[in-house]
Amino acid sequence: PDSSWLASLRPDWHAGAAVRLSAFRVGTKATGSRPGADTNSNGAGDTFCAGFLAALLWRKPFLTLEEAAKAASLAALWRVDTALRASPNHISMNEIVLRVASGETDKYPKCNADFNEEG
Repeated sequence: PDSSWLASLRPDWHAGAAVRLSAFRVGTKATGSRPGADTNSNGAGDTFCAGFLAALLWRKPFLTLEEAAKAASLAALWRVDTALRASPNHISMNEIVLRVASGETDKYPKCNADFNEEG
């Protein structure tokens, strides 16, 4: 398929570029959850895709490809973490973008590629 539509939206994102990130860890106070929270992956992929598309189209601030992936991952975390999902204080996409753009999410606990917790 022709990728020229992407170049018209985000000329700083190059066709074929890839990003690999660790997932945010479920059940951590840093994300607003509670230790020991359960996971429910129903809808996680849909939420990730929607978060990524929203980040792609976001204008202020513009996000890099890596930041867009982080924003999508954080959106999916709020779907997967049962404590966050049940929270009355839902996070908006605007808040997600601001947290990612400020670097706040760099401090959030993550899992490594082998799904083991980082030390």
